[in-house]
Amino acid sequence: MNRFYQLMLDPDNPLRPAEALTEAQRSMWNEPRWQTPYNWAAFTIQGVWE
Repeated sequence: MNRFYQLMLDPDNPLRPAEALTEAQRSMWNEPRWQTPYNWAAFTIQGVWE
């Protein structure tokens, strides 16, 4: 979740929530320690994001 919020709340280049979540999942997938979906697949976005 740290990666998600860092990407979403970046003052220079904030991402929309769906984009931030996708990028956080991709970055975890590229690291051997966090590669298995067990570590990142359960995170979802719920609610209205405008």
